[in-house]
Amino acid sequence: MRFCGDIVTDGAGEGEVAARQGARAVSDREGRAEFAAEFTLLGQAVTGALAAADSPEACDEQLARMLVQVENLESRFAEFDDFLGQLADKREDVHEAFSARKQTLADARSRRAERMADSATRVLRTITRRAATLTDADAVATYFTSDPMPAKVRRIADELRELGDQVRAEELDGRLKSARQEA
Repeated sequence: MRFCGDIVTDGAGEGEVAARQGARAVSDREGRAEFAAEFTLLGQAVTGALAAADSPEACDEQLARMLVQVENLESRFAEFDDFLGQLADKREDVHEAFSARKQTLADARSRRAERMADSATRVLRTITRRAATLTDADAVATYFTSDPMPAKVRRIADELRELGDQVRAEELDGRLKSARQEA
């Protein structure tokens, strides 16, 4: 036994402290290794989610999934202050990546809708010219129900609806009805 002032120690206390410190150091190393692995997996998940996001709506869904994963990591590794900074940076990077992907997809969708509407306008001009040459109401009705040109305009209008461009789709439908009435 040793005497330290008024406290008597038997030497085992120092060993326990050293053991606790060693266990804490091992736990810290394991936590850091686990975080590194999880952080790498998060990066791979983001890459996969970006690849899977094939529409602006899918980008929103995938972004939400990835942000939940970041939040889970933040709660699991909250005791490591340096990891929280890395996760905050990662959250920002993920948000920027999905925002850029969403904008790219939205722009491509808009360009496609514009091309489709232009194509339908050209077809409508042809329909109007052909319909003007028809002699009676039966010929007009037959033309607008069986000819592939009016069917193409209706298909394009349906595709525009699927792309979320209701205004252009309704405009095409209206112009097709107008061409039929004029004929």
